Amino acid sequence: MFGKKEAQEKRKLFWTSFGVYMKKHISAYGKVKWVNYPSGCKGIYFKCFADNKIASFSIEFQGVNEDIQEIYFMQFEEYKRILSETFPFEMTWIDSAFDFQGKPMKKITTEIKGNSIYLEEHWKDLFQFFEVNLLALHEFWDMVGDQFKNMHESM
Repeated sequence: MFGKKEAQEKRKLFWTSFGVYMKKHISAYGKVKWVNYPSGCKGIYFKCFADNKIASFSIEFQGVNEDIQEIYFMQFEEYKRILSETFPFEMTWIDSAFDFQGKPMKKITTEIKGNSIYLEEHWKDLFQFFEVNLLALHEFWDMVGDQFKNMHESM
């Protein structure tokens, strides 16, 4: 469909356009790094991903030892009810996965299929998917994020 360089440019344009799309929330939330939303906790990452087949939003526990991943994952399970009430899509809880480098991780994720980052006519659906998940994340993290940050500092 696209050469490597064209695909890279299309991905860059998609994420830049999404950042512009999310500027409409500045008045309500201030300036937020939506695409690279910082958790403030080493080992907890909020990730948006899209390619030519799927788009996903994930809360990932990685880059720290497996015991800390387990603590974070268990703590998120304590907030499972709040998380499910806050997020508009059903979340899948995966307690054993691997990152792109083959290192163990855990994650909570949701995805949609059938939309391609490379087709601009799909961007509206993808933008809305990421928007509702990131706004839900922001609401959730406002409620519980300090507890994780405090827990992280005490480890």
